[in-house]
Amino acid sequence: TIPSGPHDRARRGPTLLSGSRDSGSGHHLGCEFLGRQGTSAAVQPPCSQRSTLRTRRRRPGALRATKRAAQGVYPERLAVVTALGVVGNAMYQFLFITGIDGTLAGNAALILAMSPVFVTLLSALLGQEKVRATGWAGVAVSTIGIGLVVWGGSAVRFGSVTLRGDLTILAASVAWSMYTVGASPLVRRHGALPVTAATMWIGAVVLFLVAIPSMAAQDWTGPTLLAWTGLVASGLLAVGLSYVLWYYGVEHLGNSRTAVFSNTVPIVALLFAWLALGETPVLMQVTGAVLILGGVTLTRMGGTGTPGIRARPAPIPIE
Repeated sequence: TIPSGPHDRARRGPTLLSGSRDSGSGHHLGCEFLGRQGTSAAVQPPCSQRSTLRTRRRRPGALRATKRAAQGVYPERLAVVTALGVVGNAMYQFLFITGIDGTLAGNAALILAMSPVFVTLLSALLGQEKVRATGWAGVAVSTIGIGLVVWGGSAVRFGSVTLRGDLTILAASVAWSMYTVGASPLVRRHGALPVTAATMWIGAVVLFLVAIPSMAAQDWTGPTLLAWTGLVASGLLAVGLSYVLWYYGVEHLGNSRTAVFSNTVPIVALLFAWLALGETPVLMQVTGAVLILGGVTLTRMGGTGTPGIRARPAPIPIE
């Protein structure tokens, strides 16, 4: 079964850090493909989630149970689920890929660090969460930490040349925040896996239709083995697995507590660059990493509350 009911929130942190690890390494792998191909060719339909495949091997009825749950849950909310799939998958992925193609990686990281701020604002405005002072402080401290990490690498330069890409990344950040907050009630009621699966399939169809012209014009003999490996790894980890882990966090921790974990991605990217590429972080980046972790801790220490949210009354059976 997919468990429901009260959970010890302290156990959810390592799960989200795992998702951050996948996203951090996925940024490097995805850029390897993007550097050789067009942006639309890199906007791919989401790959099958690794966690789903593992469940399928262990218990053959897992996918059927997920399908039954989705069929019983989503007909009356078809418009909402469709909108979430378009905004959180098709729109976000398209904006993100086209955005990083028009700006610097440091600019993109700094702008995407605003996502927890947008998530917290939307959650408070919609009455999904009561954000306390420690919650706002945690989000602010972690965002400052992002700035130090990025600026320490001298990878930031705002100007007219990057303006279009910067605005596109900002739109992607808003789209992701809307996706997180909009799906939160569904996730808490029905679970992370069914909601993620339904919205990802909808987004995959839209992305495929949008990418048809670019795929038809693409020279498929051009990508190297490393580029294909990066594309597949990004699909499995940075897209497939991380989406499930993200909504697992939303289900058990809440919107703001989950969103602030996204600011740990630059830390993972720093470690990955250090171990794989030999890039030693400077003191400013280390200081920023400490601030990020401190901000995450502040937000988790009672920074938010979720009024009126009850656990799902029963687990979804996995046969």
